[in-house]
Amino acid sequence: MTRAASALDQVAYALFSRRADASRHDRNRERYRGSGVEVPFDVFVARLHALAWVVAALAAPTAAALAPFALAVLPGVTATVGVPEAAVRTAAFGLGGLVAHRATTMLGGRYLAWRARARRIAIGRTLPGAVRYLRALSTGTDDRRTMLAKVAENDDAYGATADAAGAVLAKAELTGSL
Repeated sequence: MTRAASALDQVAYALFSRRADASRHDRNRERYRGSGVEVPFDVFVARLHALAWVVAALAAPTAAALAPFALAVLPGVTATVGVPEAAVRTAAFGLGGLVAHRATTMLGGRYLAWRARARRIAIGRTLPGAVRYLRALSTGTDDRRTMLAKVAENDDAYGATADAAGAVLAKAELTGSL
């Protein structure tokens, strides 16, 4: 990671990391656990909210600038008679920023769901072969760690299952328990 990206991460984390504990992120937290994203959840949420604010900051003035033109082009819109253009622009500014922010955070949740689904499919596709391999290994003298290590090393054949086996081994090394 570059220094600039690291500094941006630190700023985003300082501003938005508390949002990761909000109950509205419960579904995203569940999606995150299955997604295989390699940054911590609070960092992911901080980055997502920082991006959402950048998108909102770009979308709000754009919406405000385009609102009068959109109202002039849309047929049958006569509700703005007597409403000052400044009020229309202000409303469009607020609504544009709000919609852009909300859409960005929703897309972040959809991204996690997509990653989790793709990972689940990849594991489901490679798991039967890995299980057959583990059964064959279990007839030998290898212990559980060695058998999982052999699956984890064979990334070409077992793909996402090999990655998951490697993660299990890494966690077992940290905790001391398989």
